[in-house]
Amino acid sequence: MFDVGEVRKQFPALHEAFNGRPAIFFDNPGGTQVHESVVAAMVDTMTRRNSNTHGLFETSLRTDAVIEEAHRAVADLLGCDADEVVFGNNMTSLTFHLSRSVARTLGPGDEVVVTRLDHDANVMPWVTAAVDYLAGLGVEYGGAKPADSRRRKLVAAWSVVGAYERMLTERLITDLLSVPGIRIFGLTERGDWDRRVATVSLRKRGTTPEQLARALAEENIFAWNGTFYAQAVSERMGVEESGGWLRLGLVHYNTVEEIERCVRVLEGV
Repeated sequence: MFDVGEVRKQFPALHEAFNGRPAIFFDNPGGTQVHESVVAAMVDTMTRRNSNTHGLFETSLRTDAVIEEAHRAVADLLGCDADEVVFGNNMTSLTFHLSRSVARTLGPGDEVVVTRLDHDANVMPWVTAAVDYLAGLGVEYGGAKPADSRRRKLVAAWSVVGAYERMLTERLITDLLSVPGIRIFGLTERGDWDRRVATVSLRKRGTTPEQLARALAEENIFAWNGTFYAQAVSERMGVEESGGWLRLGLVHYNTVEEIERCVRVLEGV
């Protein structure tokens, strides 16, 4: 059985006090908190591998090794070959580089298809430690064996984490829809919940998304307001000029109790 309490112990930020109180992190679509193994990997890199690549000395060799392992880890995560993985400064920069490269090969009649729902950059690279953490969940809770491949462990992890996040999604949507004046933008019918993720964009009648976010922040519940680079969508939905949405994004370290606290605050605004 998935043990969210045990998982939460492994995320240092979840135990940090802000103004003397713990925080609820519902800002996850903008960047999740990092697992303790990621923090350890960063410390290890800065203390034991702080060098340029392709040198003949030990710290450079260690740097080459960690880069190679990062490629293998992301390949396991995505189900591809390591030589198909490319890292860069950030997803926006990578997408621009890719578009420039592809553009040189295009000719008359070629088409590039995008959607109005795309983020300005639509790739998310992961680091080795985070992938290994997910693989560990596959062993701990998903029925994978320690000797299984990392890819098999990741598939098992997605199954159990997905089930837990679907439960969170059900509770979040159900509780939000019980609050007078709240409108959720997106799929809300029970039969559609398997087609969505645990991120909800909403507005409340008589308030602005900024007012909702401020009220949550006062209770140490962290959530973003705005349009989140989805300008075309916000314009078509008529919310661009009035502040966009309040966005609540849950992941596998969030809890039902946190949802209940969040909804109580929104009820009072």
